[in-house]
Amino acid sequence: MRKTSGHSNQEKSVLLAGATGLVGSELLLQLFADSEISKVLVLGRREPPHRHPKLEWIKTDFEDLWSVASEVRAEILFCCLGTTRKKAKSPHEFRRVDFEFVRKLGRLCVYRGIPKFSLVSARSANLRSPWLYFRTKAEIEREILALPIPQIQIFRPSLLEGQRPESRLGEGILLSLVRSPVGRLFGKRHLLSCSTSSLAGVMLKEAKRDSFEKRVYEMEDISGGDL
Repeated sequence: MRKTSGHSNQEKSVLLAGATGLVGSELLLQLFADSEISKVLVLGRREPPHRHPKLEWIKTDFEDLWSVASEVRAEILFCCLGTTRKKAKSPHEFRRVDFEFVRKLGRLCVYRGIPKFSLVSARSANLRSPWLYFRTKAEIEREILALPIPQIQIFRPSLLEGQRPESRLGEGILLSLVRSPVGRLFGKRHLLSCSTSSLAGVMLKEAKRDSFEKRVYEMEDISGGDL
């Protein structure tokens, strides 16, 4: 695995989309605690779940993202947006969030000259997948990687362990299996699931590197591989 260069000591302003979700809310706390982060701009309709002197909430519907574009100044854009087919109610609504909104954020990154884009995707992202969720994740990865952004980092976690605001029966059953002796039959547990804290920590650590490359991080990297 290719090594990246070291961290910069310069304080950074970051932009975060998806701060009310499972990964985004954890990342928000880690951004507050990081001494290298001077300001955290949060985009979204709902108020961020945590308060801090670094925080600045830019209230917006992602449909109307360009109306607040002039307010955005940052060195890193973290995109933790995402929904599920069930929550979105229809394939169209799911794609609107996981593809259209994320693509708008990528274009905002280009327009405002933000040099780093960090995106949460999914482990099984595949353009040929029969599942809308994984196919859409692969499609937005392709869109973002094609943009002229110097540093793009895409993270592909598997099952995420954390406190969700809503219950997901299917994921709960799968996590129970992963944690059980049965899970060992499928390989190393750390490749089957990871905590939101671990994912957010890796995202923040890697985004602070002045690597200026485009890279996809698989579960092996997220769960303690050779970064």
